[in-house]
Amino acid sequence: MKRCNPLLPLAVLATLCLSAPLRADEQVPFKGYFIPIVRSSTPVDDTHVRLEFDVQVQATQLGKAQGPAWAILDLTTFAYVGAANWAAANGDAVSITFEGQFLLTDTPGVLENVETFEINAGTGRFQGATGAGVAAGQLDAVTLLPLGKGAPFAGAISSPGSLKK
Repeated sequence: MKRCNPLLPLAVLATLCLSAPLRADEQVPFKGYFIPIVRSSTPVDDTHVRLEFDVQVQATQLGKAQGPAWAILDLTTFAYVGAANWAAANGDAVSITFEGQFLLTDTPGVLENVETFEINAGTGRFQGATGAGVAAGQLDAVTLLPLGKGAPFAGAISSPGSLKK
């Protein structure tokens, strides 16, 4: 089976993501890690499955957060699309859409994740938030849990309060 260097797609995704126009008034770094825990999987058709997650997050600007997510995974290509809502303890939240690809590695049972995300809404101090970034990292091919402390991500988000007029 043909394998690719996981750094090449990540570099391309990062370049595309970071060169995209940002829509908010002022952008600040948005980075951290997340741990998606699969709660259910439901076949959609012969080649797709819908995954439901509970996600634990640690992020700049947001702090410790959690929330639901879902993804549709193509079982033939390992490509996926989905959405998440991450809420901080005080209820402030960001809404995210994402798409990505799981890549085979040389280590049996380990996948490389390459993902882009877009922040397209929020509540509380993130009302009207926008932003984008990339996520990456290795995960267990069976549980989809990240190896290490979580799946790292980095990008930018509109500064809390920058959209208030």
